[in-house]
Amino acid sequence: MKLFSVRRNQMDTLFQNITVITMDPACPVMEHAYLGVHGEKIVWLSKDAPEEPSAHVIDGTGKVLIPGLQNTHTHIAMTALRGYADDQTLTEWLFGNILPAEAKMNNDLVYHAARLGILEALASGTTSICDMYFHSPEIARAAKELGIRAHVGNPPFELGDGFSMEDRSVLETEELIRDYADDPLITPTIGVHAIHNSNPAVWRWVNDMAERHDLPVVLHLSETMPDVESSLAKYGKTPTVALRDSGMLARPVTAAHCVHLTDEDIAIMKEYGLSVASCPVSNLKLASGIAPLARLKEAGVNITLATDGVASNNTLDLFEEMKLSVLLQKNLTGDASALSAWDALTFATVNGNIAMGRGERCGRLLPGYEADLAMLDFTAPHLNPCHNVISHVVYAAHGSDVELTMVRGRTVYENRRFPGIDMAEEIRRVNELVAKYLA
Repeated sequence: MKLFSVRRNQMDTLFQNITVITMDPACPVMEHAYLGVHGEKIVWLSKDAPEEPSAHVIDGTGKVLIPGLQNTHTHIAMTALRGYADDQTLTEWLFGNILPAEAKMNNDLVYHAARLGILEALASGTTSICDMYFHSPEIARAAKELGIRAHVGNPPFELGDGFSMEDRSVLETEELIRDYADDPLITPTIGVHAIHNSNPAVWRWVNDMAERHDLPVVLHLSETMPDVESSLAKYGKTPTVALRDSGMLARPVTAAHCVHLTDEDIAIMKEYGLSVASCPVSNLKLASGIAPLARLKEAGVNITLATDGVASNNTLDLFEEMKLSVLLQKNLTGDASALSAWDALTFATVNGNIAMGRGERCGRLLPGYEADLAMLDFTAPHLNPCHNVISHVVYAAHGSDVELTMVRGRTVYENRRFPGIDMAEEIRRVNELVAKYLA
């Protein structure tokens, strides 16, 4: 393990006597360790204390540090629709309830619902979201204010054959590009809602904008069998083949769900470096199916984890996604070794950062990496005794075990509090707006 020496005025925060899950295969876990942060970076990791004192020391006895979790596909403002339409088929849920409710949502409700969702995410150790929703500038504003990393966009949902440059998604994309070019936290995205509800005119716009502005591409892909059947009927191709032929795979692509895939689809994903954002809880709740993660991993596809929107989950807790992602594959394949706890944590940390374009600087707790991290309290009964700390993080821990979350070296959540945030007022405001617009 390479150590960085620092001076006193270069150490802002020091975690001492703490267990660190580094996500470095050469040294995955370091116990009784010291981890130091200066600015946005980790500058010290050792079993030895640095000679210089730190401005702020955190006693890590009974605590565990993990890299910040990456929620690579969500609709964060759907916090406003938590429990709004449960236990229904996807068609009934979406067209009968969710889309009509979303039509009533305005900038104010989306902004405040996004804030509440981001606070929920931060409190459960998530340091980055990839969000796809309308009123996207309001979501970017909320993310920037609260200090979470966010990929933000509003891909068009186009059921017809045309496409207007006055479409709200076009105008919002242009606004995001203008306001957040080279922002350290906010990354504008582009894409389509899905292949089957878009058309070649939309694809051409996406490709042009992505190339001109160096934008990552996001979309839903093969979430349900009807999605696949619709693409086959419309284009004579699976959604993945149509995506390749559209030209969008020339850019970095993160595709949500990827449940119903052929061998050809998986080979295309590997060839073009597509990242999969798997949403096991949402897929189970809507009876969409189970993504073939074991097959994808064997093929070398980059797998990440996500919650989808709260309306189909109903939380933003990535610890649930880690556990289910592994357990489902064991059942699906009949092989208890198909995926491991290490795999799940890799999906949620290292791979998520690769998908978001920062794999070289985030996702591991090592000197030189940016300090995106979460500290868990391991003194609770359900986390003891501890024979294997990585196993406990994936199979036993919950988002509520997180005591501290740090993004780019800034503590954004600690001991159930958010610096400068009145949580009761945040909740009151969202409930007030929901009662006004969605009751």
